[in-house]
Amino acid sequence: MTQKCWEINPKCVAKSSPEFKCPAYNTDKSCYEIDWAPRFKKVSPDMKKMILDYMIDSCPKCPVYPDNKEKADHLIAQIKTF
Repeated sequence: MTQKCWEINPKCVAKSSPEFKCPAYNTDKSCYEIDWAPRFKKVSPDMKKMILDYMIDSCPKCPVYPDNKEKADHLIAQIKTF
């Protein structure tokens, strides 16, 4: 069984911040497996910007990124269109 992003990344905000409701963590998937479009339709523009800024900064630094670069880059590009 493949480990999930939040299992591999020791600095994952989903584990370290209980008030953060990570959809990947909550659905037992990795971040790049989530369909983010419906989630972005439900949040404020400020929250969208905060999440996007976080992902642009954090994803490339994540230990999951090198093995999933194509999927993660696609996710970030997709999120930029919302």
